[in-house]
Amino acid sequence: MTEQEKLYNVYKEFGGVTNEEVMDLLEWSNDKVRNQKRKLKVKGYIDYDFGKDVEILKPYREEVDIPVTFKGEIYREMLEVYMDDFRSQDTFKDRLLVGQEIRMILKHI
Repeated sequence: MTEQEKLYNVYKEFGGVTNEEVMDLLEWSNDKVRNQKRKLKVKGYIDYDFGKDVEILKPYREEVDIPVTFKGEIYREMLEVYMDDFRSQDTFKDRLLVGQEIRMILKHI
């Protein structure tokens, strides 16, 4: 999850929080909160004016319905197994090899 998405989720969940409250929740500096907040506004996700609550303008991520097919379900199951294997690898080389397999599977989903 990106820093902007974390901040967006705070505004979505808690509504009228102040920058100081966000700083406490996310353990961020005031500059970081203000910078990420500005970026969200520039991208059109939120709007705010001094002294007013943040307004959510659009969802941060769009929900996408993926058609379910037998072949697609097999690829998703394979992906889950490979992701578990990827996380358990100790060396960069091993992660790279498993990552290549994951990328091939993702092409088919």
